[in-house]
Amino acid sequence: MILNKQGKPVLWQVGSDGRIHYSLHKFQKQARDDNKTTYLFFIAGSGVGKSSFIPIKLETWLKKRRGGLYLVLEPSYQKVETIDRPYITEYFEHTPLKGKWDEKHRRYSGNGYVIYFGSADKPDLLEGGQYDGIICDEIGGYRRRVWQVLYGRVLLKD
Repeated sequence: MILNKQGKPVLWQVGSDGRIHYSLHKFQKQARDDNKTTYLFFIAGSGVGKSSFIPIKLETWLKKRRGGLYLVLEPSYQKVETIDRPYITEYFEHTPLKGKWDEKHRRYSGNGYVIYFGSADKPDLLEGGQYDGIICDEIGGYRRRVWQVLYGRVLLKD
């Protein structure tokens, strides 16, 4: 298992050669490559690297779909800042998908794609927009209203 700088397990790491090195088992590879499943859930204990899978899946979607509009969701903006944003920006920095962070709009964007970051603590603020994909981390902390809002965000592109 690979550990990040904070000593937490992750599924990838940037090597001294500047390339991304993976530590995926058979089922994680299957989830990465799956483009047919409508809802994908990772259920595992704390500290096994589930959150580090987010940029891997986003990269797969972006390459397969040639861009698009995506939403990454956490229970709070604090988790967006400490989990998602660092993982995605560091990962994408070492791929052809390298983009830029826009603090005002809380989004990361590159050539042909935009990834918005949101918080589930205020579900009504998630209204608006249609996404090609949504990734929800730490879903145990979400209220029912979040699911109702998110369903409407992918309905037209489902």
